Formats: sequence, structure tokens, C-alpha cells
Amino acid sequence: MTEDEVFAVMTAARRQTDGTVGMEPRSLAEALPRRTFLVPGAGGRSTAVRFSDLLVVGSIVEVAPGAGKVYVDDAAHADEVVDVAFDDPRAHARVFTVTVAVDHAVTATGEVQGTGTLTFQMGAAADLLDAAGWDGYLAGISDLGRVVVPLKRRRDGAVLRPILQGTLICLVDDDGDIRCPGLGEASARFVGELASVDALLEAALAPPTSEPAEMRWGGSGATL
Repeated sequence: MTEDEVFAVMTAARRQTDGTVGMEPRSLAEALPRRTFLVPGAGGRSTAVRFSDLLVVGSIVEVAPGAGKVYVDDAAHADEVVDVAFDDPRAHARVFTVTVAVDHAVTATGEVQGTGTLTFQMGAAADLLDAAGWDGYLAGISDLGRVVVPLKRRRDGAVLRPILQGTLICLVDDDGDIRCPGLGEASARFVGELASVDALLEAALAPPTSEPAEMRWGGSGATL
């Protein structure tokens, strides 16, 4: 699968969730883990929200199939999720893991020292691709090379997934410039002034900030 085809699948996966998600970052700067937004709540109290927990810059070294997910919807097993084989035809969704050799990793407390690998999870509705398409999609992601990925931990803290409904992977070219092909024409606007790894890391390691959130609810198509 070509790079364009890979990002077309990511775009399609993100659009499947449009209208079912809440507030999203409008820019890469807003997605940095040391940037916090205060969302107003009941009784005049605010909830602190970060769009990402970890920013990673590195090179993809492995993409591996995970599990197929069967969503059980009956009275006896309401909302139960059953894991099956990745290629099981009963699966409603398929998840897989992406492993990156880390050049830089930044959390809310600063840059993580040392090198190594980091693995995060992605996925999509099973019917988004046929069997051959899934094989090509995973192979295409493994060929993307050097990437920038803002990651968010799932509520249980056990799994990291890219932001924007688990789909945002940005590419780094040989000159260190960043682009996010999955966002199409919105890529340059989303990346903004953080268009190089140097600029990105400088912003990511700046002192933490906290600011009121501008309410912009809805899917990514409405916020980018």
C-alpha cells in the first residue's frame, strides 16, 4: 500500500467516528503534553484536560496484528467485547500495534531520558478493508519511516493511542520537516509554526501552560 493509500485509510477511520467525540486540538501546538486546558463544569469548577500524555519522535520498526474485536449486543451480554483472532471474519474491529525506535519522548513533566522503543495501539472497523487490504495497510505503516506521534493513554492507563481518534501520525522528512498527510489540506494549518522537529521539541519542552478551553465540540472535521 502506498503512503497516500495508508493515509486515506487513516482519514476514513477518523471520519467513522466524527460526531461521536468531544473537544479536539486545532493544532499540533495545542496537542503538546505540557499544555493544559480548563474545561468549565458544574458549580463553576473546571476540569483540566490535556490532549496528549506523550509526544514521541522516532522511526517505525515494527507493525504487528493484534486482536479482532467482536461487540456483543444482546440482553445477556450488553456491551461486552470479545477478543478473537485479528483476521477472524466475525470481528467488528481490528487492532494492531506500532513500535517506534525513540529519538525523543516528551511527557507533561519533561523529556524522557534514554533511548529505546515504544509501542502504541491503532485500529479501525474491520469492514474498512478486506483481508488483503489489511495486510497492505499494516505493511504500508511499517514503511512510513520517521514519525511524530502525539499519544493519549486510554482511561485504564494501559494502552497508548494516537490522538484524533487513534489515527494521527505525522511524517518527518530528511530535513526534519513535519507534515501530517492524513489531515489533507488541513495539515499545514494543524502543524502551524511547529513545522520542524527542532521547533516542535522547543515548544514541547517550554514551561507548562494552563488556559481556558474554547468550546469546540464534535468530530475532527469540525475542529481542524
